[in-house]
Amino acid sequence: IDGALPLEVATDAPPGDWRIAVDRPDVTGFPFNILVRLRNLEAQSPFGWSWRADRVDVAMRPWRIGQARFNIAGRQVAIPPEGPAGAYELAARRGDGDVAFDADRRDARFRLRLGDAAAILPSGQAASAASVRIDLARGPDDALAIDAQAEAVALTAALAAPLGPTIDALALRALVSDAEALADLHAWR
Repeated sequence: IDGALPLEVATDAPPGDWRIAVDRPDVTGFPFNILVRLRNLEAQSPFGWSWRADRVDVAMRPWRIGQARFNIAGRQVAIPPEGPAGAYELAARRGDGDVAFDADRRDARFRLRLGDAAAILPSGQAASAASVRIDLARGPDDALAIDAQAEAVALTAALAAPLGPTIDALALRALVSDAEALADLHAWR
């Protein structure tokens, strides 16, 4: 599959479903190590958020159903329901990750590793980090475990005022298991 014809998924879907648009994907490596390169990806979530990426590479092996590796190096933009004025922009020189889930999608894991990353917040302030690690896991009881860390973080002046211009490391570890808190988290997305 190659070319520049647009591919639209779920374009006739009712409101509340995901909508995805992407240039025609390049697929190589069949049948042993399938690599799908997606360019100009745009995804609209049922929660009103949208995401744009210049390029996303997804690699999978047919005998490992429910597992994939991906690379999101490059530019990403997350746009909240309020519109582009509130957009978050991320660029990373390295952006490797993997995702895995079981057959009924009750247990899931998402890992992302960014290197030489920079983010621009809706306020125009920026931050950069030498490395960022994000791990998310969901278990059969729908509890969501979050483990994130950033190292060698540099902040612009307004963000640095309360914290200082550099931070050696930031870490967040959380477990969300309350059904009401999970519902609020899903609604916020």
